[in-house]
Amino acid sequence: ATVVGLNALVGKPDKPTYQQSSSMSVDSLNNLAGATKRALESIESIASKDPSNLTQQVTLLLDGWIRLRNEGSSKGTQQYVQLLQQNGIGKNEEQTERFF
Repeated sequence: ATVVGLNALVGKPDKPTYQQSSSMSVDSLNNLAGATKRALESIESIASKDPSNLTQQVTLLLDGWIRLRNEGSSKGTQQYVQLLQQNGIGKNEEQTERFF
């Protein structure tokens, strides 16, 4: 017996898989998937060393930036940079890269 997809039952054509619709070869897609997995593993390894409140701290800092940009204040930009410095952003290259 042939298995019919749900889309075919309701009169819609089945969507092709990403591999069927991509101009990339299967090998290239597999290489990309592998690289993505390795990048995620690396990020998780680095993030496991972060302080427990880092996500909350970064969220608050980004929320402040969004509010500042919505106000359009150039004076606030200087205050925001000072706030970043008070929170250790810019102390060393690694921490600055992790923030941005």
